[in-house]
Amino acid sequence: MRLRKNGLCKILLLILFLAFISGGCGGGSGGGGNSAGNNGGQSAEINGTWEIVSGYAVISRDRSSGRQALTYAGKNESVEIEMTQTGNYHIPRLKGKNVAMGVAVAVFFTDDSSGYEQEIMFTTGAFTYEGGGVYRMGAGDDFDGNGANDNLMNGEFVMKLEDENTMRWIEQAEDNDNIDVGLSFGAYHYEIVLKRAGSSYNPDDYTNNTAPNTNTNTSPTPNTNTNTNTQSDFPPQISGSWKITSGSGLTSQTVSGRVYVSHLTYTPKVTDSAIGLSVTQNDFATYYGDYAGLFSLTLTGDNVINSGAKGGGAVRISYSVAESPGRQADFTFTGGKAFSYIGSGTYRLIVSNGTSYQEQTITLESETSIRWKYTVPSDGWYEIVLTRE
Repeated sequence: MRLRKNGLCKILLLILFLAFISGGCGGGSGGGGNSAGNNGGQSAEINGTWEIVSGYAVISRDRSSGRQALTYAGKNESVEIEMTQTGNYHIPRLKGKNVAMGVAVAVFFTDDSSGYEQEIMFTTGAFTYEGGGVYRMGAGDDFDGNGANDNLMNGEFVMKLEDENTMRWIEQAEDNDNIDVGLSFGAYHYEIVLKRAGSSYNPDDYTNNTAPNTNTNTSPTPNTNTNTNTQSDFPPQISGSWKITSGSGLTSQTVSGRVYVSHLTYTPKVTDSAIGLSVTQNDFATYYGDYAGLFSLTLTGDNVINSGAKGGGAVRISYSVAESPGRQADFTFTGGKAFSYIGSGTYRLIVSNGTSYQEQTITLESETSIRWKYTVPSDGWYEIVLTRE
């Protein structure tokens, strides 16, 4: 769910709605509103930078079946929020690496059943302040029981300040026959918990729920995990020139009911030259959401096919086969536009056609060494180790 047409449409509608609100409230903002987010004690202090510490999502494809559950991928995303006021409306303005057009932030979740990563957009709008630290926009039907369909996105958005350093952000909606908002599913519920940057907390103290919790206690659930490692894990810079120094692999095939295994070893050639790797994060303006927020791996070099095309390039690696002296086995390592950073110095790309998949992982093992591995379950695995030139 990479902010394709539906996600982009939702953001554009929000922008139009916010423009209408800011220009049609009769000048009640008094020259731009209260940028501090405090209106005589009527609004809670939300301004600042927030780090996402937990979250979950539930998506129902057709109201009755196809329920999909996801949990926050734990990528240490952060977002800067500035709450402004226009008349009776409070409008969060967003800034950050994964922010789109100032009104939405991309948050990475993992599908509980498949393990695949998805990107979900949390969007803002014109909120009303209800007191008690709760900002709410909309009252879509089946959420508050009044059957009203007066919200632009046919749902409800809630930002709740639970204490001065903890905020819960909820977005939920249901497709409705009376309002055509183009939802490709029956209903959804997204929720994340954020902690104020710089506040004292341990990310391991928060767990991700996999379904809406009816418990009225909305505090994050403590985790008994005693791991206190809070080391930051940001995407490493691996761009540069790299030389293949070693490689191995393991393949198998079944012939007449018998399984034959081949052990592979990289065979350097005199003509082998260094490979240029360039990793860049995709922006929304270029990809309109298809690959936005993900990373492109571009290959360059004398031995690279389609050298230099962003997210492209391919290099053929030759291996010797231990079980058959003199025989060579070749495999192609390629670039791609949809790599995710999964932590521990590793970028990952999974390509699936519904019945099978391939997985690439590129891990920075040290400042001068990379391990690049391909896993093809129907065939085997191939890897190369590269050293920075």
